[in-house]
Amino acid sequence: MDRSTISLTKIVAAAGFVLMAGLTGCMDQFLDTKPEDSLSPENFYENEQDAVAAIYSVYERLAIPDLYNLDGVMYILSNASDQTRPFGANAERVAIDEFNNTELNTITSAWWRASFQIINRANAVTENVPGINMNPTLRESIVGEAKFLRALAYFNLVRMYGAVPILTQETESFDDIDKPRASVDSVYAQIIRDLEDAQRVLPVSYNADNKGRATVGAAKTLLAKAYLTREQWQQAADKAKEVMDSGTYALFEDYAHVFLPAFENGKEHIFSIQFHAGDQNAGKQGRFWTYTAPNARKTDGRSIAGGGSSFGAVFPEQKYYDEYPDDYRKEVNFFTEFTFSDGETVTFEPHYYKFRDPGQTNAKRSSVNFPLFRFADVLLMYAEAANEANGGPTPQAYMAVNKVRERARFGKPDSVLPDLAGLTQSEFRQAVARERNWELAGEGHRWFDLKRTGRLLDELSEDGKNIQQENLLFPLPSLSLELNDWQQNPGY
Repeated sequence: MDRSTISLTKIVAAAGFVLMAGLTGCMDQFLDTKPEDSLSPENFYENEQDAVAAIYSVYERLAIPDLYNLDGVMYILSNASDQTRPFGANAERVAIDEFNNTELNTITSAWWRASFQIINRANAVTENVPGINMNPTLRESIVGEAKFLRALAYFNLVRMYGAVPILTQETESFDDIDKPRASVDSVYAQIIRDLEDAQRVLPVSYNADNKGRATVGAAKTLLAKAYLTREQWQQAADKAKEVMDSGTYALFEDYAHVFLPAFENGKEHIFSIQFHAGDQNAGKQGRFWTYTAPNARKTDGRSIAGGGSSFGAVFPEQKYYDEYPDDYRKEVNFFTEFTFSDGETVTFEPHYYKFRDPGQTNAKRSSVNFPLFRFADVLLMYAEAANEANGGPTPQAYMAVNKVRERARFGKPDSVLPDLAGLTQSEFRQAVARERNWELAGEGHRWFDLKRTGRLLDELSEDGKNIQQENLLFPLPSLSLELNDWQQNPGY
């Protein structure tokens, strides 16, 4: 994403008036920064620069801690799966991990709030940008980006909270807040409409100054995920195949390159949350390496993450690490020892290594992007959908999953992770599920995968967690219940 042509002041100003959080409480409490310009919708949406600033304000929400800057994606989605557990000092993180969550949990409530901030900012774009006299192709593309981001927010909300209100117009006052929860089917219909619109107008790629913005490949990938979740197998396979056949994406030869800043926005990356550790005005600083590196108390008081802070707030479950195959990905994803520059080596229980930033010099300031959609995910989605659509694995389905497995060997003997062959439909289904669990370690997919395949209760019960039927959904935030005539999700 361009970090130079649009000033931060302009972007913050755009955020200032489109940031009506809607359905979550007093609107002004969600403003992160006071606008430095005096702007209103009437005098803001006048030219191309305004349109770009407005869409940037939507992207800006993705990279906040509440969503994809560690807290949301790790404290909620990873901790609520069988991959990751939290450091035990924070009661709310532990409650999510142990399924003792309540409507007062600030972490899950923050995900809800931030998601509706994205939706409302996107709505402001779809309402106002079409009226700007500007390059028509860029105008359509920006509206397509807004619809993609709105669909992404709703896709997460409906999977996590069930029925949610559908808002497609900007919330400008408390009079607009009281909306009914729409059915799950209606929410998915809105998601699919937005993505179908987006894929028609989004570009294949961007220039170097605009890397990280949504492309047609990102829209098609999210559409394939929506179809997969709805068990529309042929549509999911077809849409994933469009991404595969586009010629735009390919696997990195080295799995480690997926996560290193030197290779960001590369050939495997379809849509990544952008982080930049430089000047404060240059972009969002990532927090993953600071929070996933071992706590300094486990490493002789020395910090592994640059900047003097290693918090060890989330780390892999021991069982997950022990059962992980001994392929190259295990070396990239996890580590149990570290050697400092003076030669001292420390050992510790398994922690995530995949989010490391070799160039980090300040705490909580990492340049490691978070890969939300990548090509390996598309290959595995295609393999799963093709197996279901055709009553068993097709040659193309084998080819897709075996590409991922071949890369995972990376010079190790074929016996470590042999190509799949000769499997029944059920065996292939289980094999692809295992592959997703390994390939996408700690990337926030596991809880969604277990839920959509009906395995969440069984797998997590086997993992020793006290999960119940009601834990298939998260509780609606208490403040939203106070502001609306809604029933809380069952069991809370």
